[in-house]
Amino acid sequence: MKVIQLSDSHLALPGRQLHGSLPLERLRYLLAHATDHHGDACCIIISGDLTHRGETEAYLELSTLLAGQRLPVHLMLGNHDRRTAFRQVFPEYGDGAEPFMQRVIIQDRYHLLLLDTLDEGSASGHLCERRLSWLSAQLQAAGDNPVYLFMHHPPFDVGMAPLDNCRLDNPDALHALLAGHANVRHLFCGHVHRYISGTWRGLPFSTVKGCNHQTALRLGALPHEHSGEAPGYGVILISDESTVVHYQDVPDL
Repeated sequence: MKVIQLSDSHLALPGRQLHGSLPLERLRYLLAHATDHHGDACCIIISGDLTHRGETEAYLELSTLLAGQRLPVHLMLGNHDRRTAFRQVFPEYGDGAEPFMQRVIIQDRYHLLLLDTLDEGSASGHLCERRLSWLSAQLQAAGDNPVYLFMHHPPFDVGMAPLDNCRLDNPDALHALLAGHANVRHLFCGHVHRYISGTWRGLPFSTVKGCNHQTALRLGALPHEHSGEAPGYGVILISDESTVVHYQDVPDL
């Protein structure tokens, strides 16, 4: 099974640039590139920060863009998003965790669980009891089938203080829930605007670049800085034997 992961599109008001680019046009180009090169994917997942300031107009632009896509596109929320505005444009979104925007995708025997880590008013992420209860129910429903988690905020440090200061703020609660489920295979995150991979408490993880702008690699306590790197996305190949993540840069924008 193939899944495409995009993240951090940061759509602004129509016609407004962000860090020297038009976010809507960058997202349009990346979606077209992914569809043209990976039309056999089961879906595309955009893992949060759909908009930059959560304006209804930006979500309307996104809705119009997605209406013409050939592949199913699943949306997640990040710290730059706003649930009320999102729900005004996408009123039917979410799988039983309202008001939180969480979703389960079942393809063959693989369960993809999309979590909502948005904690409005904070750059950090959070999973409250209601969201964790939803996750627990989905893990139980999956039985022994393979499970793959998608969430905007990583629950781990990446060695860059400005990002580590705004990760998921209750990773222990998430880990305690996952500890009893050996069938959770991989954790996919956004938020950091970089390709990063590793393991968190034994669970493999990967992150992807942003659709519009990237974070410069400045380790330790150095201040946050944007880089001029090309945007990109992840190409995820899932089988019973392995989970493989390819990274695709798309520089010709």
